[in-house]
Amino acid sequence: MVDFYGAFNQWLASPAAFGLTNTTGTACPITGTDAQGLPTYSILTCTEAVAAANVGPNWNTYVFSDNFHGTPRTNALMGDLVKDVLRARGWW
Repeated sequence: MVDFYGAFNQWLASPAAFGLTNTTGTACPITGTDAQGLPTYSILTCTEAVAAANVGPNWNTYVFSDNFHGTPRTNALMGDLVKDVLRARGWW
């Protein structure tokens, strides 16, 4: 088992220690609103170029790409966590 929840809370509490700069905003732009007036996003059109145009060249230091998905940096942190757990158990 990998404690993603615990790691996620560490990233939010100390973002700079993990190469993160923004823990609340989204790298990708809002594309509309839903029936409740909440922002909607299109992960299909959320490319590196779109994110960079939306928030600048450091878009990959954001935790979130949209309201649900992480950025490639967040995904890399999750992958590193899995590798660390596997190594600690002697499985890697």
